[in-house]
Amino acid sequence: MIRYRQKQKRRKNMATAIFVFAIFAIAGVSYLISIRNSKTVTTDTSSETEAADSNTLPEGSETPDTPTRQEIVCLDPGHGGKDAGAIYKNITESELNLNVALQVRNMLEKDGYKVYMSRDDDSFVYKRPRARYCNSVNATIMVAIHHNSYDTDTSVDYSTALYYKDSDQALATAVLDAVSEKLNTRNQGIAKFDDSLLYIATMPAMLSEAFFVTSSSEYYQITKDNSPRLTAEAEGIFNGIKNYFANPNISSSTTSADSLIINRPD
Repeated sequence: MIRYRQKQKRRKNMATAIFVFAIFAIAGVSYLISIRNSKTVTTDTSSETEAADSNTLPEGSETPDTPTRQEIVCLDPGHGGKDAGAIYKNITESELNLNVALQVRNMLEKDGYKVYMSRDDDSFVYKRPRARYCNSVNATIMVAIHHNSYDTDTSVDYSTALYYKDSDQALATAVLDAVSEKLNTRNQGIAKFDDSLLYIATMPAMLSEAFFVTSSSEYYQITKDNSPRLTAEAEGIFNGIKNYFANPNISSSTTSADSLIINRPD
């Protein structure tokens, strides 16, 4: 009888222990499930926030480096590398061309244009591949940047522009007028010039001759400390390009190439 009661007591204690264990086990499992669900909700919420942040920009802002205009500009800084172009004292035309072109590129890109350059460092590129490159990027226009020279007279200085196709004339006029106005140089007009760069280009193209490298006056202005001369030229080219796009039918004033000093062998 005593043994029977002891067995009954042990069974009762064991049942109680199993019941208590089950209660704790169920509570533990419920706790783990609640934590897991909490983490899932937190992760999902943060993912949605990140997605919203990545797709939302402040009003009026643009994705970096995304053009906002349809026109494509191809800039061709003349000469470069082994071809220094015109040289006067310690100034080389190729360096001036690149300096101005880089500034024009920055201005155009800030204004929303897509810009390509035939060279963006002191490298040599043949003339025909430059034009073909501009063709390959489907450029709307091509602007070649040069500076003139005249070794026998350092007082000679004026602005001019060269074209080849009839469709080039309005662009050449727009750029020349803006450059001449910005630099306060004499506007010598535009002239037709048989140049491979211009006749291979399939889009309206022109060659800017902003001033004479060999001009003593220009040399003085360029070499002054913190001189704004080249920046002013870049602004002129930039303004001319914008004026052309605003009015592609600008009336042109042509002049005879024979009346110009053109130091530009093909």
